[in-house]
Amino acid sequence: MFSKRKQKRESVVKECRVVCPLGNWSSDGAVVNISEGGAGVELEKLPTTKDEVILYMTDLTGKEIIKNARVAWFINKTPPDPGATVGLNFI
Repeated sequence: MFSKRKQKRESVVKECRVVCPLGNWSSDGAVVNISEGGAGVELEKLPTTKDEVILYMTDLTGKEIIKNARVAWFINKTPPDPGATVGLNFI
């Protein structure tokens, strides 16, 4: 089976915050996988595809990492769970 991914993603579970300055929203969440080109994130908020966002998280040493990204896709969680699983492409 072929994958559309350009880079291999590494599984992680790291708390994060995603901020969308133009859409005027933010959400706490968790990064579940990451690569050089993007990340998979579980968010409490429902984003819009193509929203430009800023991802805030820390690395293993506690250093803050800030990445600009665009929402590539999202899948709504099944109610009553709020939020979505979101694919981010770093820009």
